[in-house]
Amino acid sequence: MRNLLKRLQTQWENWIYANRKPLPAGIPFPGLTTSDRDLAIAASDEVSRALKEARGSYHSKLHLVPPHWRLTYTLVRLDFEVGNGGFHQFFTNAGGIYDSFLLEDLYALGETPFRRIITAAFEEYRKLDYRGQWENRGKSWEYFTAAYKDGRFREQEKLYFQMQPKLLDLVGKHIRRNFEHYKQKDNRVTTR
Repeated sequence: MRNLLKRLQTQWENWIYANRKPLPAGIPFPGLTTSDRDLAIAASDEVSRALKEARGSYHSKLHLVPPHWRLTYTLVRLDFEVGNGGFHQFFTNAGGIYDSFLLEDLYALGETPFRRIITAAFEEYRKLDYRGQWENRGKSWEYFTAAYKDGRFREQEKLYFQMQPKLLDLVGKHIRRNFEHYKQKDNRVTTR
């Protein structure tokens, strides 16, 4: 019953706020003087701020974020989660929210060694039913750690951590190459 009510609320919010689009304010030009990693984090933080300001469900708002901004947000979130607890942690905590655009965002970054690694991890994740992991969040440590014990993403994580330059450095370079999409604007939330 609880899940049904949550789904109905999400559908209602999606309908009510469907024309509201979270728009990041942008990165001021001096932001380009920071490191690539810090630039990527700043862009992701700006998306977080825009998502908090916009109304509606998180899932619907995230789908309305302009693709170039969503790319920074998705890949920074992925890097933070993988760095903290691996791909299993990312896929568990994400709860399927990034499934429809993770690979699209990764491919928009361009040809990188991370493409093969993240795609392989995503394909492994798609073979599994993660609903149990999502329902278990915060309940059973044993259930959560079982995926680490079976080495589910061991090979992809090994390669991921060996990669140079790091993913956030590549995201920062992407922002610099496409700065016209990221420069500071006056509006924050607008209609489509």
